[in-house]
Amino acid sequence: MKSRSFNVLIILDRWKNKLRRGYRTNFFSLFCLAILLVTSTQPSAAIAMGDNDAVQLASSSDSAYTAEMSHLYQAVSLNAILSIDGTSESHTSDSTADTSANPRPLAVGEVITYRMVIEIPEGTSLPDVQVTDTLAPNIEFITGSTRISYSANNTMNISVPGILNELNPTTSLPAGLISFGLFGPRELRFDINQVVNNDTDNTASAELLIIEFQAVVVNTGDNTSGAISSNDFEVDVDNDGTDEDVSNEVFFVVHEPVLSVDKSINTTLSNPAGTTMFDGGDTVIYDILVTGGNAANQTTAFDLQVIDNINSNLDLVD
Repeated sequence: MKSRSFNVLIILDRWKNKLRRGYRTNFFSLFCLAILLVTSTQPSAAIAMGDNDAVQLASSSDSAYTAEMSHLYQAVSLNAILSIDGTSESHTSDSTADTSANPRPLAVGEVITYRMVIEIPEGTSLPDVQVTDTLAPNIEFITGSTRISYSANNTMNISVPGILNELNPTTSLPAGLISFGLFGPRELRFDINQVVNNDTDNTASAELLIIEFQAVVVNTGDNTSGAISSNDFEVDVDNDGTDEDVSNEVFFVVHEPVLSVDKSINTTLSNPAGTTMFDGGDTVIYDILVTGGNAANQTTAFDLQVIDNINSNLDLVD
């Protein structure tokens, strides 16, 4: 009977070697194979199959064994990528790398579209996916802006009503699956729940979960000209508080208009001309010059209002 237990170890070891060389299998099937082959009363043994998958064979009587798996789903290696998919204003550049060295320029009031892409390994079932983005204090989440989709050769089972297989998401994520500030300050959380990737074709094309949402750059003290902020997101696949992956960071820099105002008497057009000294009945012409700066981190100003509090000794002439 010892030879049977030894054969189980050999078989499992061979499967481990196949897995290291890229073979795909179902860990639960392998677990069942081990149970069927072990029929003797050998001492308990533990066979490690990876960091997140282990089979324990423990003797509960002379003729029966019990088994326990630490996880019934495969250990996943996700690939989470964050990008800025676009912004609302044409006068700020969209050609930057969005890195700390080359951040995206954004103006106060500009709307950002963030794009989250999560690569889902083939043949995996993720039981309770949560995607979390802790927003910087100088941007605000726009309610109702979240869209979700997936991209795969076969249909993916995702617990979101109406989700479509498309690269550019059009399905709105229900409000009940979104929270902002509930689990932590500035924490934007998307509760996707179960995600099943049914592809097992081993092709180079990846299967993706895609989420897009919008935020607006707000007018706060944190948004001074030249201030750089970053953003990333985390993915937890089983709601255990441990992130299976953290995305790259993207960066933006705040651009603000810088204005100077100059008011002077037009000594050429005033009557009498050539002087700044006037008597009652004279006409005084003022020039008001508003100039926008074009230095680093400065941008165009829109919808300006110029207000001049006229001296009480003067009357406005239409």
